[in-house]
Amino acid sequence: MNPPNSSAMPPAIRVLVAYWGRYGGGGKLTAQLVPALAADSRFAVSLSLSRQAEHFAESQALQVPLWPIDTFQTMAGLIGRTLLLPLTAWRFRAALRRNRIDAVVVVMPHVWDRVFQIVAQAAGVHWLVWAHDADQHPGERSRLLDWLQGREFVAADAVITASRFVAARLQARRKLAADRIVQLFLPVLTYPGAVQKARPRKPFRFLFFGRLLPYKGVPLLLEAFAKLRAHNIDATLTIAGDGAIDAPVASITQPGVTLQQGWIEPDQIGAVLAAADAMVVPYVEASQSGVIAAAYGAGLPVIATPVGGLAEQVVPEQTGLVTTAIDAASLADAMRRLVEDGALYARCAAGAAQQQDTNSWKHFASLLGDAIENVVTRRPADASLR
Repeated sequence: MNPPNSSAMPPAIRVLVAYWGRYGGGGKLTAQLVPALAADSRFAVSLSLSRQAEHFAESQALQVPLWPIDTFQTMAGLIGRTLLLPLTAWRFRAALRRNRIDAVVVVMPHVWDRVFQIVAQAAGVHWLVWAHDADQHPGERSRLLDWLQGREFVAADAVITASRFVAARLQARRKLAADRIVQLFLPVLTYPGAVQKARPRKPFRFLFFGRLLPYKGVPLLLEAFAKLRAHNIDATLTIAGDGAIDAPVASITQPGVTLQQGWIEPDQIGAVLAAADAMVVPYVEASQSGVIAAAYGAGLPVIATPVGGLAEQVVPEQTGLVTTAIDAASLADAMRRLVEDGALYARCAAGAAQQQDTNSWKHFASLLGDAIENVVTRRPADASLR
């Protein structure tokens, strides 16, 4: 690791934004956060990414100093790189000192975070971490990762959340003091080519987008779609994402359902969103959803179940609909309403598009900047908390 020397930076709070994951929404969040935070004159921003990240090439265009770190792509790579982790951590600490970094902001937790956190805080650098979840989702259970993440949250100078639900769970489960939690919101995610003006179309096009994990409720959605068909609702359903669907074959292969199974590359996401008229988020467990943020970026109304923080993201009858229960009948009823009530659809589509202003990255970065400034200027590093 040999980041650029930052000695020429203007007198400002020096912030390192870090994302060491390889795939998924973390890279997109990082790519949209960095320019917004760098535009704030209070900060001199640098970026640390995994060389193996799918968004790594795009990071060259962000025009901030880049600190690349080699992580891993395979289990053998995980073992090998972890054996070298003490050396990587030592280099990381040296780079923090050389560049006089005041604070590290972790966009999404990584298995190595706790090691980097220890050496950073020992060097007097403040640590802020964005906690997307307080609990692991069904299908993602790992006691080691859960323990490491918990230790990172407890030792952080501040923990950022995007929902009241996660903030409350952090206090209940991790025993975090309220003054260490900074509750913000999930900004809108935008993808090139995602906005489509000719909506809705016939047949009406529903979309499920994201990894196909047990808690995502895809079998529930398929059951709801079957109920729509039974009432002759003119609609289709596309399920796009990586993973397996644990549902009866007859449900998966019913007329009107299209599967796009497999990993969807970032440059393909815009086209997937553009082909839809509404997003369905039928989760049976959740904290908040980046899929909803992406739907708003495409101007898509959202139908969501009333779990976790999803109800905080959807404004009923203004940006979408929240079902009355977590069952197929309630989901089918909400889907039917959006198809049959043109005025409701138009209102929700306009409200979804408006979220780009309401929940903008500029606004998010300003509030995050306030949190960083507060931590750096008012909270001296306290080794007793580590």
